[in-house]
Amino acid sequence: MLIKDNIIESGAIGIKVHASLTCADSVGMILNNVFSVVTLVIEDASDKLVIGGNRGATEANGTVALTLDYNDNLGYDNIFAHSAGVSQYPVLVTIPT
Repeated sequence: MLIKDNIIESGAIGIKVHASLTCADSVGMILNNVFSVVTLVIEDASDKLVIGGNRGATEANGTVALTLDYNDNLGYDNIFAHSAGVSQYPVLVTIPT
């Protein structure tokens, strides 16, 4: 499954993935989309998808729980504006040595 290079507008959730999604971890991808939504940008209840390079805005209050539901081990470089400002998901950290 690949959802890539789309403009996604919604009065609710941008993309909602059911918990029963059947694919191997990291095979499905949501990449390089632009969002304008009211609640969650992406809700990946399966925690199996790579989610990266997405941009956009939500009317949510900026907490991770209300902005993006995803497996942060499979995420990279997602930036979303929300009522508290602009945030990157997952947060950048130093690689452990």
